[in-house]
Amino acid sequence: MWTVPVSSYDTLREIFGGEIGWQGQVPEEERYIHNFDIDTSVSDQLKLQPYPFQWIGANFLVSVKRGILADMMGLGKAVQGITALLLLKKSNPDTKAVIFCLASLKYQWLSEIQRFTDLSAMVIDGTNEQRAKLYEEYIGLQPDIVIINYELLYRDYDAISALVNNHCNVMIMDEAQKIKNWKSKLSSMFKGLATRNKETKRVEIVYAGLRTEYLWMLTGTPMENSPEELFNLFAVLDSRILGNLWAFRNRYLVLGSFKQILGYKNHAELHARVAPYMLRRRREEVEAEFPEEMRSDIVLAMTPFQARAHEFVRRTIEEVMDDMIEEFDDIGENEDSNTIIGRIALLLGIADSPELLSMSSSQVAAVTLRSLHPNKIDLASSPKLDWIEDYVRQMLADDPDSKVIIFTRSSRFQGLIVDRLSELADVTIINGAMNAKARDESRITFVDGSTNIMVSTDAGARGLNLQAAATLINADVPWNPAMLEQRCGRIVRIGSRHDHVRIINLYSRGSIDERIRQVIYEKTSVFNLIVEKTNDEQRNIVRLNQALIRKLVGGR
Repeated sequence: MWTVPVSSYDTLREIFGGEIGWQGQVPEEERYIHNFDIDTSVSDQLKLQPYPFQWIGANFLVSVKRGILADMMGLGKAVQGITALLLLKKSNPDTKAVIFCLASLKYQWLSEIQRFTDLSAMVIDGTNEQRAKLYEEYIGLQPDIVIINYELLYRDYDAISALVNNHCNVMIMDEAQKIKNWKSKLSSMFKGLATRNKETKRVEIVYAGLRTEYLWMLTGTPMENSPEELFNLFAVLDSRILGNLWAFRNRYLVLGSFKQILGYKNHAELHARVAPYMLRRRREEVEAEFPEEMRSDIVLAMTPFQARAHEFVRRTIEEVMDDMIEEFDDIGENEDSNTIIGRIALLLGIADSPELLSMSSSQVAAVTLRSLHPNKIDLASSPKLDWIEDYVRQMLADDPDSKVIIFTRSSRFQGLIVDRLSELADVTIINGAMNAKARDESRITFVDGSTNIMVSTDAGARGLNLQAAATLINADVPWNPAMLEQRCGRIVRIGSRHDHVRIINLYSRGSIDERIRQVIYEKTSVFNLIVEKTNDEQRNIVRLNQALIRKLVGGR
């Protein structure tokens, strides 16, 4: 038996008060929610056997009913969700599930379901007419699982909500951080939204919300930037757990005069609140085979022109900031805030390759080029591109069958990388302009085919199994440490065919890249305080995992 207490609701009442923000109370009987034996009785229905820790995760989902499986990337959250469905179906044969996922992962989910089980599954895809027909077919076929990408909610909300609310008792939200923004339309679709008509003065339902008895969120990054993102996941999961946003912000965020977030507080308390509903394991905590991970940071000196261009654009940002300070009272309406974002993007591009300056349509880029008078050599010279080309050439010379993944935040920089490497070997790509089938075909070409090189934007950073590669190069590093871990999680996975994998992060010395390294460190620290387990929780997970191993293999 595994017992994890819910945080003190008496304390919550004292903090929030009924009229201030606590929306209802969690019933007394729900104060202790994780009381379960580990059930492995459906093992004969699985074509491949889960690891012990995956059995634990599957049982957690069934027991908690509405919870977050927040395992680190590469631990097989999809397998645990599928196993949980089998466990639930044993007690309730009429169980029907809907899986919401990224468009790029729909067919990978279908492949995983077929690889592990004999459950029937349907993917919603195609034109408006084709999708309408599939919704009708679902009613007649009633497959065990229907797979839908989040983006279709914008187009087919009425059809999807009718399907989910009338036919499904389980909803799986893969890469659940997709709804991290509490103000987003997508988030409202899950939670439900009502608004008052200004003319009739009546409250009208915009979105009824999606309602199932079981709700399982799968995400390796439940909080990417701010605890507010974690709040919204719980607002969809069960609004009683964290109350309303106003109370949450005041309790856990340090706010400035204009309600901007300056910092965070009460980390331990927030952790205690969410921990009973969230299971997170790191790779080192589980009994499973992972490749040894070797990470390295490569800091490259910028070219003279690169350095001058970077400094020129940086100074224009300072000038804008000075103007904003002088007009601080109007900062909320100041268009220069958007200007700064654009100029920061330009800085990032310069740190990657000066050629991106000439590809930019911004006025600042044009002024920079005119002021510094670059020649073709200046623009074409990129230490990052040179380093990547040299590394890949040597890698293929040492082992012609080796594979490498290269990530970049920019589709334009992706194009420059592809141009450099296409003479060395076949290159496949993934980016946001590709549809779901095209991305999956690119993945299969890389994993199972003869293609040695994949160059991907962050559109390929979430959820994809790319463990055929032994090397991953981050040509640039995202601001968000969660996105960085998502990228790295493509090759640091169970099932890797390699004993060792290498992850290389490229930085330009003296550029905005160095600030990114500091931001990553700061954000990671906050994430660890709120999401990662305490020492007692870690010991409990280890004991449980060891007990299950003994149960599965025999012995005491």
